[in-house]
Amino acid sequence: MPRQGGTCTGMTIETTAGLLIAVALRDALRRNPKAYWLQRDQELDRRRKRVEWLFAPHVTLARQMIKRTGYAFTVTCRNEGLHRKVQIGLKEGGLTPVPA
Repeated sequence: MPRQGGTCTGMTIETTAGLLIAVALRDALRRNPKAYWLQRDQELDRRRKRVEWLFAPHVTLARQMIKRTGYAFTVTCRNEGLHRKVQIGLKEGGLTPVPA
């Protein structure tokens, strides 16, 4: 997590089954986010047999995943009273996410 004044653009979660889940909360704060994402994706792929990406709905890099695989997982949070509900969805070919 970022220190005071920092920005968290994503995180990587390793499951007990060895799956690596890469979460992109926003486009990388770099001049060429597409090139950075491709580099990061290749890095993670070398480390694990299976890597799944989750993208926040506004992250433009999800389009790259859709071009490559035909789909992209999305993650969003919404408030329900005093609770936060996390929703995982699927974008196919640029359509709106469908709740999983």
